Amino acid sequence: MQRLLVLFFITLFLCGCVQQDNGSDVSTTTSTTLECNESDAGRDYLVKGAVSGYSKDNESLTEADYCLNSDQLIELFCDEVGFVDSEVVSCKRMDKICSAGICVKVTSTTSTSTTSTSTSSTTTTTLLGECVTGGCGESSVSYRCASDLDASGNLFNYVQKVTVIPYCADPGTLEAKCKVRERLSIEDRCENYEVCVDGLQDCQLQSAMNSS
Repeated sequence: MQRLLVLFFITLFLCGCVQQDNGSDVSTTTSTTLECNESDAGRDYLVKGAVSGYSKDNESLTEADYCLNSDQLIELFCDEVGFVDSEVVSCKRMDKICSAGICVKVTSTTSTSTTSTSTSSTTTTTLLGECVTGGCGESSVSYRCASDLDASGNLFNYVQKVTVIPYCADPGTLEAKCKVRERLSIEDRCENYEVCVDGLQDCQLQSAMNSS
């Protein structure tokens, strides 16, 4: 009888250890998804979409798909984490051209001329308006002073990077015009002992500015 009682308590002890070990292996995992919104349901090269959210550099962006030139489309989308990302797409590989932020079929006209000895046929692309895709110049970068409130409500000054991107709006139509879009970001945040100067990329020491 004593031997049976001893075996019974040993069995209870071992069962308790197994349950404790199993409980210690339980873990919980959480995942965080950033808020990123897009209007064209992802990478649709035939629909002009807009994306709003944050880049991987923590830059707040709201931008639409646009043409870099007559071939290359800049397609913006939300990646699997929730950051705003982009890719360069060749419209020519799809037998199309880039126009107004999408890949479209090439519009062409064919003319035929006949002489007494031969017949020739030529195909030309008609361009309307005052600009064509990729024909409005290069991007430019400048720096200017700006201010904002931090998370605690304190005012701070910073150097703002301004990237000006020219583009042709409504290419291939009579309303085609060169326009620009601005991309803004914080280049350098000024400390209490620093000041911002328009045109300079970095904050400057107050002592150096006072001495000058």
